[in-house]
Amino acid sequence: SLSTYGVSASVRTVPVAGTAPASVAAVRKLLADGELSDGDFLIALYMQSVFTGDPEGAVGVYAPVGAFDPARDAVLILETDRKYYEPYWVSLNAFVNALGSLRDAEGKPAGGLVLIRSKAATKK
Repeated sequence: SLSTYGVSASVRTVPVAGTAPASVAAVRKLLADGELSDGDFLIALYMQSVFTGDPEGAVGVYAPVGAFDPARDAVLILETDRKYYEPYWVSLNAFVNALGSLRDAEGKPAGGLVLIRSKAATKK
């Protein structure tokens, strides 16, 4: 769909299978790098109930990542379920936990990030 609208970009999936320190560090780096670029966009696939406590949110949800605050280790989720939720900040650890908690029908890890990088991007 990007090419249909004339957007020159690369798309890469970044699976997150757990909350090990290496996973947290890799996600932190990806978020921090994204803050330095005007052409990086992240979309998270995560277990919504980890953030909201809502048992009906125990399914995978896609939402854009709005920002990363490295001083607070906090991630802004641009929640798409606007009937019930506004955008909200979560800790980096909670974010990685929500990414790593999502499982497919066979119990395999299914959460992670989609990185869309504009080919016209510049670093700040």
